[in-house]
Amino acid sequence: AWNPRAETEQFAPSLVEVIHMMDETVEAFFHLPIPMHQDLIPHLVSGLDQGLQHYISKAKSGC
Repeated sequence: AWNPRAETEQFAPSLVEVIHMMDETVEAFFHLPIPMHQDLIPHLVSGLDQGLQHYISKAKSGC
């Protein structure tokens, strides 16, 4: 679950946790009751990429 205080803590979740959250997000996306998954996939991928880049940036800087 998302923790709004995570940005202020001195540690980040492990990469394994981040990948697990991404996997859950993709699975939930494809279970949405919408007819146009294909049109929204680029937005999903972009959001996941931005989140992963942010995590990597924070991890490299020591949070």
